[in-house]
Amino acid sequence: MTSQFTATNTTAANPVPWHALGSDAVFAGLSSGPGGLSAAEAARRLAEFLEKAVHQRAKMARNLAQADEFIQRLGG
Repeated sequence: MTSQFTATNTTAANPVPWHALGSDAVFAGLSSGPGGLSAAEAARRLAEFLEKAVHQRAKMARNLAQADEFIQRLGG
């Protein structure tokens, strides 16, 4: 898994791992802070995550249905 966090003095070829950054850089990368997310931001992120999860689940269900249909046609 790659990280979106890099120090400002690095290049794309040599990014600094997130765990080597200071807390301010990590908070900035997460658009957060020591107090955590606001209720509004947490709700926004949850809605975004759920929308993506529902879309991915529907796509997987379609793919499984197509695979099942293919197997049934083969006589399985």
